Amino acid sequence: MRIKTLAALAVGFGLPLAAHANYSTDFSGLTSGQSVDGQDGWTATGAWDEEIVDIGGDLKWRLSNAVTAGSFGDMPFTPAFAPTAGETTATPAAGANIFEAEFSFQSATGAAQNGLAITISPDNGSGARLSYINITDSGSGLDVGFYDYDSTQPTVGPFTNFQFSTLASGLDYSSAHTLRIAIFFAEGPSKNPVDPATSPNDVVMVWVDGALVHTGSTWEQYYPENQPGTPGPYSISQLLFRVSGTAQPALSGGGLLFDDFAVSTQAVADVAAFNALMAPPPAPPAAGSSSDAAPIPTMGVWSLGLTGLSLLGLAGLQQRRRPR
Repeated sequence: MRIKTLAALAVGFGLPLAAHANYSTDFSGLTSGQSVDGQDGWTATGAWDEEIVDIGGDLKWRLSNAVTAGSFGDMPFTPAFAPTAGETTATPAAGANIFEAEFSFQSATGAAQNGLAITISPDNGSGARLSYINITDSGSGLDVGFYDYDSTQPTVGPFTNFQFSTLASGLDYSSAHTLRIAIFFAEGPSKNPVDPATSPNDVVMVWVDGALVHTGSTWEQYYPENQPGTPGPYSISQLLFRVSGTAQPALSGGGLLFDDFAVSTQAVADVAAFNALMAPPPAPPAAGSSSDAAPIPTMGVWSLGLTGLSLLGLAGLQQRRRPR
């Protein structure tokens, strides 16, 4: 397991995330033909359609939604590490306020897979999802979607107070694609009761194949608004890979191949420092130009916060419907 502890490291977007990751893996040294559960710190205690596979000598992790459930804690999770990222009041106490993760994904079959749907969420290891990305198959390529939660904004999609966005569509079945997510956690509640126009205060950025495709916010405010008995906040260091909804048995042995994981947490002074870290490197000067390189652009993003919550053991709690 490649895990290392970092002390308030400031690394720019120009460097690969793996260069400063707390955890990274390309699955080398793992046992193919077996579940990822118990290997290199991963957990996946349910009977899911997943395994380490050898593709021409290159080990990858395969997962499909041939088997699904409505649970959380037994789904596949990347390894936990310290420091976790979140607010200073989070449980456990957070030692960082930025969470970043990156990995590659591609079709396991190279062809359309009707009903394929896998979701990925930054999580505390037991279902306290702070964000939500889904990868689905449209029949003409892979699509990437995202749900924000903001009760001050109109609902977009089937879930009240959630806003759905399509981040990428028709991604080539035959190629590997990269997905990167970065979260900045600001102190305090996501919703400002005095000035709702300033809500939310969390920042989530998502890149697909190296391009910034979305700037949004976390699910922090979902928990106090819908599960006030357990409102959080919680801190996170893991990714949850969830297979829920209607099972697709025909996809057994297929699904998606994942590889080249890098997961990191770090601490910065404020959202301005986060913006600077996430900004792309300056463009090189045009050929023959004597001018200096262009300054690093400033991304227009919200400031941020966090809340998480284990969703296990809450069977008696009234909950607003949310994305599966």
